[in-house]
Amino acid sequence: MKRIIIFILAFIILAMPYGMAETKSPVYVIPVKGEVNPALVTLVTNGIEKAETNGASLIIFDIDTLGGRIDSSLKISDAIIKSNIPTLSYINNRAISAGVAIAISSDKVVVSSRATIGAAETIPYSEKNVSFWAGELRDIAENKGRNPKIIAAMADKDIEIPGVIEKGKLLTLTSNDAVKHGIADYQADGLKDILEKERLTGAPIVDVKPNLQIRIAQFASSVTWGPIILSLAMICMLIELFTPSFGLFGTLSVALFALYFGGNILAGYAGYEVLIMFVAGLLLLFVEAFMPGFGVAGIGGVVLIFLSVIISAQNITQAMITLGVSFIISIVALVLIIRYAPKSKFYDRIILKTSLSKEAGFEATTDYNVYEGKEGIAITTLRPAGIVEVDGKRLDVVTDGAYIEAGSRVRITAVEGRRIIVKRKEDI
Repeated sequence: MKRIIIFILAFIILAMPYGMAETKSPVYVIPVKGEVNPALVTLVTNGIEKAETNGASLIIFDIDTLGGRIDSSLKISDAIIKSNIPTLSYINNRAISAGVAIAISSDKVVVSSRATIGAAETIPYSEKNVSFWAGELRDIAENKGRNPKIIAAMADKDIEIPGVIEKGKLLTLTSNDAVKHGIADYQADGLKDILEKERLTGAPIVDVKPNLQIRIAQFASSVTWGPIILSLAMICMLIELFTPSFGLFGTLSVALFALYFGGNILAGYAGYEVLIMFVAGLLLLFVEAFMPGFGVAGIGGVVLIFLSVIISAQNITQAMITLGVSFIISIVALVLIIRYAPKSKFYDRIILKTSLSKEAGFEATTDYNVYEGKEGIAITTLRPAGIVEVDGKRLDVVTDGAYIEAGSRVRITAVEGRRIIVKRKEDI
């Protein structure tokens, strides 16, 4: 019996370290990568809430960003500072521009051997913006016991620090310089190295990953992909306008526009009002397609679409860049389509190839009044313009706004100079 008791006690004693390791509080790793925007704010704040709820021992922010929105970076900074759990910023590669505020908000800052931090220039670079942004960075630095002047020099070109940065240049620190000037606490190569130095070896690691909603928001609202998505949507819409009926390109256009606006809405750049505005613009253009000429409906539709793009962007500068890039790409694409489409077997779906030659039955005349009251057949769909055949002659006509299918019998109801107006015979 004594041997059994001794054996049980020995087993418990030997198993205790293993059991204790298993019960260590987890370490949460939250990625701060890509563009700093409202979608990233959601990811970080949700991650902090989960870490606090589950009693994490440490939150590590894995940082690699070239910056983004200042307001978003300040929201993330506030969330980090207010956390009741120890925090650590690991600059895995870059903490540039808006990323500076995020990086210095943690209790500790750790850099990899290839890390850089700084170049926190505002866009646009104005005295007012610089004063505000540099002041915010100073406040965060002082709150966390870091050199406020060095941090402010990353945003303000007028700050000169002998031996560090001369006047007229923005400060960017390498990994070694960040440690030397007390901006970073130490250098580490990887998460394992950090856990060893923080005496958390063996602690469970919880990687916070962005959900599908955040991924879509980050992709569609990014500075790089936003203009490309919008350009492709416009190109598909242009191709669809030359296509006899709504099909593949129209569907792609709607899907791409939905991705663009949906991404910006999910990212927090705009509300659903921009989507309503865009749909209203499309409806006005649709109405204009059934009316002669280009009038109020068409102009209103174009204005609403442009406004929806501007409002959904993160700022007016980004909106102009997006529209400019999209417009240029669309024009280039349209020129290429017109130039090379005839060589493609799909040309008939894109360009109307009807020849208005005399051999095909077309003939110019200076007196169209002779056709008033006559009946004919719609050779093409009238929406509202098209071609009808009257007495063996093909005439360019318009309706009074109605849609008339090809093959329908029509009657010429009025002639105004060279403008011939028709109606479906059944409607008279």
